[in-house]
Amino acid sequence: MISSQHLSGPRARPGDVKVFPVPAPTPPSRIAEDGPRPAELVTPEDLKRVLGVDVEGPDAFEGELPAPSWLSMRSCSYRSRDGVRVDVHTAAGLLSRYLMVLGHIMTRVQGRPIQGIGGGAMLYPGLVAVQTDRGTFAISVSAPAGPPPSDPLIDLAHAAAARLTGMSPA
Repeated sequence: MISSQHLSGPRARPGDVKVFPVPAPTPPSRIAEDGPRPAELVTPEDLKRVLGVDVEGPDAFEGELPAPSWLSMRSCSYRSRDGVRVDVHTAAGLLSRYLMVLGHIMTRVQGRPIQGIGGGAMLYPGLVAVQTDRGTFAISVSAPAGPPPSDPLIDLAHAAAARLTGMSPA
């Protein structure tokens, strides 16, 4: 009698087979040294000028982002007394491009391309992401009244991109 059992050991289940190698997590020391600093791209003065809000900070970002563990990223948060929160996320290198899809993942809305900022920019409700030759950044603005209009987000993106492209390489 012929058995249909696999004689070389237990069968692999779909979750057991690695199709793509998983990069090792980025050590925290690298996160602290590489890439643009978010607080240098978006300042309290920018937020006062563009959004008309007084903010405290920058503070460390506290929250969960739908970003893979291999993405070396820096983040900071600004908060106003009336509930406006601005989060700035930055990354450098080829893998930094992941930040370009962060808005779609967070809002589940198709983004709108913005011309004239960096190498590419996408606008989502309450979030703008920009890629330049010096790195990629995303700026998220939330308020009790809902996301801000597009123009202030685009203004923040222009200011941050200008600062990023004017920085010397890290």
